[in-house]
Amino acid sequence: MAWGNPGPGSGSVVDTWVERLERNDATFCSLHILSFRRLSAADFVRLFTAIANNATLKELGCSGHTLEPEVVDALVAMLVQNHTLRVLKIGHAEQFGQAPEAFHRVAQALYANAGLRELDLEFKTLGMSNASALRYLLARPLGWDVLNLSRNQLNDACLDAIFTQLPLTPNDISTASTNAASDAPTLPGLGILDLGDNAISAQGVSLLCRWLGGQLPGVLPPAVRVLKLSYNPLRAEGIDTLCRLFDHAHTVLEELWLSDTIITQEGVPVPEPDDSPTPGFHTDNSTDSGRTAPSQEQAIQTIMQNISTQAQQGSTGSSVSAFPPSHAALWYDIGRSLNKSRTLTLLNLDRCLLKDSGMGGLLQGLAGSLQLKTLSLRDNGLSDISAHMLSRLLTADPTDARLPLCQLDRLDLSENHITPAGFADLLQCPQLHELVLYANRVHLGGPMSGLGNGDSADHLHRLDLSCNDITPAGFQWFCDALGAGLLHALKTLEVAGNASHDEMDAWDTVVQALHTKRPDVHVFWKRDANAIPPTPQQS
Repeated sequence: MAWGNPGPGSGSVVDTWVERLERNDATFCSLHILSFRRLSAADFVRLFTAIANNATLKELGCSGHTLEPEVVDALVAMLVQNHTLRVLKIGHAEQFGQAPEAFHRVAQALYANAGLRELDLEFKTLGMSNASALRYLLARPLGWDVLNLSRNQLNDACLDAIFTQLPLTPNDISTASTNAASDAPTLPGLGILDLGDNAISAQGVSLLCRWLGGQLPGVLPPAVRVLKLSYNPLRAEGIDTLCRLFDHAHTVLEELWLSDTIITQEGVPVPEPDDSPTPGFHTDNSTDSGRTAPSQEQAIQTIMQNISTQAQQGSTGSSVSAFPPSHAALWYDIGRSLNKSRTLTLLNLDRCLLKDSGMGGLLQGLAGSLQLKTLSLRDNGLSDISAHMLSRLLTADPTDARLPLCQLDRLDLSENHITPAGFADLLQCPQLHELVLYANRVHLGGPMSGLGNGDSADHLHRLDLSCNDITPAGFQWFCDALGAGLLHALKTLEVAGNASHDEMDAWDTVVQALHTKRPDVHVFWKRDANAIPPTPQQS
């Protein structure tokens, strides 16, 4: 891989690249030129001309570089002629938005190209002025494995302009090669479509769903398998509309990313939903570390009975009245829509203001989602009540026909309010492979009564308890329990951000002792609890 730093007197370096491209050097398969490495327009023309006739380069990255008119000409010619390049990242942050004519030519060439599988146009100020060009990317007969349009300026009006101009007319494609169209699949593949961090709201989602659901006249539905809409102002209405997409037989979605979508048009979080508990809910977490308060137990029984009833009725009845009417009803509808999916394996609802009051409705979907494997609910204000309900769902008796088993095996509840009581319940889930409880309230200080009979997490191989204010004594107890056979399948234990600077020696001693008894368990713990916490990873 050549990252490129030509600098002064760069001719010889570019000469080397061109020479290797022209002789089809089999070892020269990836070229990424970082944005702060500057090439002249003449250098780019030479590179693109060489790539046009090359058959070995698979990845080209020159994002962040302004392309002069003559460079755009060379790029278009390259895209029309080269059909072996697979990955392309191009464009300066402001160029395509300010030069729609140039982008239109590039989009037509991309439509005609028969080799590219991944296109990255993140943060290129694409918006309304580019709508006519963007339809070429969405209508490309060969589709895409990855199409990244995140961090742009796409809004509802832009999507409307795109979809009202589909399908493409013969005149639209008259300047493009028909090679790509001749072998077009019945359903154009669009593996990963990333529209995150734009300005799409409920109206835009409705248009998007018409396209994905095959409801646009004369337009084949794209086989989108991964849809990323995080950081868009979808709000509750948009999420509900999107989940109804599973009503359509054409939907083959396997992953749905919706983090940070319950926001207003202005990007300000909406007021938190009414978190009034379900009748019988008691949200006081002052019980001992591993025992459910009677009021919580009664509430959970009520909720799970509602779920069982819905499973028996095929989700035709309504138990919405068992939940706070406004917020939980939304998640009930979303859960019902999820029930219809036979393909969805990953659902990300990070920072969507779910709350305990919405978990009951969502669980009605989970109870029937036999394909769902990964669920992420970071920073949703969830307490032990939600943990207890999830545990009930994931530990259901397989002989109980009222409550279908959920196949969930990866659960992320980071940045919520789970305590040792909820943690103990989650360790009774036999099919969980990964459990992430980063930055919760699992303040282990000693034995948990909820684990008096051990655990049932026979397949749990990764556990993250980072940043939970675990004390040295609590860590000692937990490692002793692991050494005695608790979580016998565990391979990775993440507990960074718990040990303060003056506790390092004590923690190190405990880790070494655990390693002696369980050498197959890898412990990651050395990030200082006094250090600044990392920025949560965005998806």
